[in-house]
Amino acid sequence: MDNSIALGTLTDYLAQCPEDAPYLGHVMRHLQGDDDVTNRSHRRGHVTVSAVVIRQGRQFLAIRHKTLNKMLCPGGHLEAEDESLMAGALRELQEETGIAAQQVEPLSRLPVDVDCHTIPDNNRKQEPAHEHWDVRFAFHLKDDTATVIPHAGEIEGYQWAPIDSLPTRLQQRVKALVKA
Repeated sequence: MDNSIALGTLTDYLAQCPEDAPYLGHVMRHLQGDDDVTNRSHRRGHVTVSAVVIRQGRQFLAIRHKTLNKMLCPGGHLEAEDESLMAGALRELQEETGIAAQQVEPLSRLPVDVDCHTIPDNNRKQEPAHEHWDVRFAFHLKDDTATVIPHAGEIEGYQWAPIDSLPTRLQQRVKALVKA
């Protein structure tokens, strides 16, 4: 994975969501630069990916992340072998929950949202505080009875939460895709 793939995806995303351009300006500048910000070793910030998995059109999969002690959508850092941001989100989904790419279908070929947030310093991993530029993709779970198997090393548990508990912007965008 390199900046050009992420830059192409976010350029297409901003064509659909131009209201996010001011919010993502610094991310786009980093992607146009020489530093590989798709690699987690970039200390100021880097691109990450998440999978917003929707079940029955009303619920999303939330995992409790051990390190951050928060309920989040499955996701994480990109790997060199990821062919696209969506492929990275699907890989992370399977790694963290056991849900394979074949068990979901994308609600859009483009991200549903991009969220920029600060990750606190982690002395155990010797990582200073840094930004995650989290590119979120929405997926429909094909079989509502699919088994979730949380990755014991990273995940403390999971729940199917109401879409209404997502952050407002993400909630609105997911609901629009579910209705489409």
